[in-house]
Order: sequence, then C-alpha cells, then structure tokens
Amino acid sequence: MPSTDDIAPARIRAGDVVMTVILLGVFSGAFLLALDWPFRAAFFPRLLSIAGICFSVLKLIEFAVLLWRPARSGPVEPPAARPVPADDEEQDDQSLEYVFGSAGARAWAAAVAWVAAFFVGLWLVGIYVIVPVFTLAYLRTAGKASWPAAALYAAVAGGVLWLAFTRLLAVPMPAGVL
Repeated sequence: MPSTDDIAPARIRAGDVVMTVILLGVFSGAFLLALDWPFRAAFFPRLLSIAGICFSVLKLIEFAVLLWRPARSGPVEPPAARPVPADDEEQDDQSLEYVFGSAGARAWAAAVAWVAAFFVGLWLVGIYVIVPVFTLAYLRTAGKASWPAAALYAAVAGGVLWLAFTRLLAVPMPAGVL
C-alpha cells in the first residue's frame, strides 16, 4: 500500500472548476427564484438549492486547497503502477471520471442542449407536460429505446409525478406560460 507521500497530487481540470462555478450559479439562482414562492411550494427547491450551494462551495474550497497546497517532495508513483481498483464501485467511479474527462465538445454540446431544451419546455408548458414529452423524446433519440418502452417509461414518469405532487402532497408545480 503506497503512503500518502508516494501518491501524485491530484490535477485540477479547468472544466471541473467551470462546471462547479456554473452549478453554483444555477443553485443560487434557483434559491433566489424560490424566495418568492409560498412556503409549501418552495420548501423542496430551497432545500435542494441550499444543498447544491453548499456542495459547490465545498468543491471550490477543495480546488483552492489543491491549488495552494505545497508540492510534496519525494518519489511519485507513475500512473501505470497505481493499484487496480478493489471493487466494482471503485471501478465505476474511475470509469465515470474517464467518461466525463474524455467526452468531446460535441457530446458536451448535446448534453447541454438536452438540459436547455428541458428547462425551456418546463418554462413554456409546465412540468406535467414536459416530463413525459421530454422523457419520450430523450429515450427515443439519445437512448435508442423502442417506442413501447419509451412510451411506457414516459407515461409512468408523468403519472408518478402527477400522483405524488398533485394528489398526495398537494404541492403546486410549475404550470408554464402557455
């Protein structure tokens, strides 16, 4: 088992910092928007946005610590000699990091376009319409799912959302401007 002095310091990628700052802005904006809502409607969005703000700030603090931490002297283990992940969960974490670190501009643009389309649709037609429509469109185009599977998934997602928030919790949800 290598000691902490033998392990190379973590690299800070510019994309990680940019994404963290963007998420901090999104969570802050969501919190500010939810301040105008009635308490019952705003409780969950406020809770999630506060958690997102805290995690984003903690991540930025981690970046700052890594940036200003003095470099350690001594031998540094080459990347090929690092230990193999012990279990499946650790392997999944490393492969997910690889996917995010190696995705090209086209993949990122497509992902951002899907997210933007969802939020524009949410603003225009409301959550009860956009969730099933978006789910169906995304599963068919990006997920390459069959029509029956995508339609069933979209119907269940919309139904569960409606049942949970309208019938069981009686929480008003965004209705859209149209």
